Amino acid sequence: AAFDTLSDVTKRKSYDSTVDFNESIPKGGESEAKFYKVYGPVFERNLRFAACNDPANMASNSDANAPTNNGGKKKKRNKSVSQSSNAEQKKDKAPPSFGDDNTPIEEVNAFYEFWIHFESWRDFTLKATEQTEHDVDAAECRDEKRWMAKEIDRKARAMKRDEMSRITRLVERAMAADPRLKREKEREKAEKARVAREKKEKAEREAKIKAEAKAKAQEEAAAKQAKEKEIKAKEKAEREKEKKALRKAKQQLRKSVMSSYQSNAAELNDMWDNIEDMNDDIELLCA
Repeated sequence: AAFDTLSDVTKRKSYDSTVDFNESIPKGGESEAKFYKVYGPVFERNLRFAACNDPANMASNSDANAPTNNGGKKKKRNKSVSQSSNAEQKKDKAPPSFGDDNTPIEEVNAFYEFWIHFESWRDFTLKATEQTEHDVDAAECRDEKRWMAKEIDRKARAMKRDEMSRITRLVERAMAADPRLKREKEREKAEKARVAREKKEKAEREAKIKAEAKAKAQEEAAAKQAKEKEIKAKEKAEREKEKKALRKAKQQLRKSVMSSYQSNAAELNDMWDNIEDMNDDIELLCA
């Protein structure tokens, strides 16, 4: 029975999934000084069940590299097998390292991205069989065997969900305590504050320039208005001055003509028949 279990890949996976494995994870809230020593070994331990370490893949790789018995010639690979192999290449890729306090943040993010989408090959069929106490091989009929298989599968899937929840808790607690992520968060916060500050300062500068331009425009408009008012006032004063001078000249003309008329009335009779005609001509001249 032991040989059958170890020689069968599926049974071997189910056996290896439960034997000699510490499922404990840190409680969370660890100090920065203890973080790497506490979480590093736990992640390393759980890599045992990563898809890249799947015993089935390792077995298929071993078969692919095994020597042939056909004169050293390799058999042609089936196309579907080749495509399946290509699909497994990503799983075969080595997982990102946990790193240390000096690991670049890009590598730290890649590490957590791997564990957030962690794919586990762990199989709980054997453990579920033990807990349900169902022996499929001892079933009395096909229906009972089918029922037992369903019960075992249901229990195994529930245990697999619990397993993935355990991994999720591990990742969440590690991310909450990771000093590298804390520093990056502070850096992003400071960068965000810097961008906001520069944006505010730029807005203030633009507002100041706009206010100064507006004040200058208003000042220039006021100066222009004052200048125009001053010019109009001067023009009005000049007109008043000219009117006053004209009135004075008219008065002088009237007085001069009247004086001449009174002094030389006989000589001016040929020009005007009477004083009223003379006044009319003078007013017409002064108009």
